[in-house]
Amino acid sequence: MQSILRHKKQIVVVVLLVLSFFLLMDLNTRLSVLFRLSHTSDEMNTNIYDLESTKQVLLTQIAFATSDAAVQQFANSDRKWYKENDVPVFPVQDPNATPPAFVQPTPTPMAVDHWEKWWALFFGQ
Repeated sequence: MQSILRHKKQIVVVVLLVLSFFLLMDLNTRLSVLFRLSHTSDEMNTNIYDLESTKQVLLTQIAFATSDAAVQQFANSDRKWYKENDVPVFPVQDPNATPPAFVQPTPTPMAVDHWEKWWALFFGQ
């Protein structure tokens, strides 16, 4: 009777050990996934920070480029296009104007012999 009880305890211990092994393997897999995803998240956050910095620089450049100071700096740099008391005038395109039509020439079909069609079908080109 004691040997049966002893065998049952051994079986339970072995089952618990096997179960523990599989649980530890699952934990190891989950931890490796966590570390990989954390690393990827850090990289993405760095990219986001870089892109936000670039966006701010570009917005600053756009704000300056659309200002009167940029026009004055451009005109006064080496060009001397207008003087200090002149009023700059910017031409504005008519929004209702139709763009010029682009006409694409139609290709003329080349005369191809019957045997050349079969050659191209089987051997390419």
